[in-house]
Amino acid sequence: MPEVLFKFSARPDNIKIARLVAMGFANRKGLSYEEISDIALLIGEACSYILMHVKEGTELRLSFNSTDDILFADVTGSSTLYNHGLKPSLGRLSFLIIKQMADTFILSKNPPSIRIKYRMKKNGLPNIIDKLEQMSFNFSDLAELREQ
Repeated sequence: MPEVLFKFSARPDNIKIARLVAMGFANRKGLSYEEISDIALLIGEACSYILMHVKEGTELRLSFNSTDDILFADVTGSSTLYNHGLKPSLGRLSFLIIKQMADTFILSKNPPSIRIKYRMKKNGLPNIIDKLEQMSFNFSDLAELREQ
């Protein structure tokens, strides 16, 4: 059973509400402002992508679960695929944003859904970017190695 479940009508103006729900969940998990913004963007793009593939007004479900360091979000449409006649490039942009920001994601067609896995840094858990920022690097050392 999800920790948070939000059902809403598939309408573009409801995406803002879905983003707010995502921000509230991320905040409750103790994420940084930057990560809360990332989660909101991911959920907004996932909702936009699903919205392009369902009839307007059908029910969408947004659910969240988490472990100690991973947040799972599911956005699911309640109907089968529907063609709005929209340009495929619009969905492609959402797809590319999700691909870049999520650790992993799974797309399903019937019903249209996206499952997102996002690794959190909450409570000071280190991630690879933090480790790289802490490393010091001296370019003269690199030149010496090249000469050897």
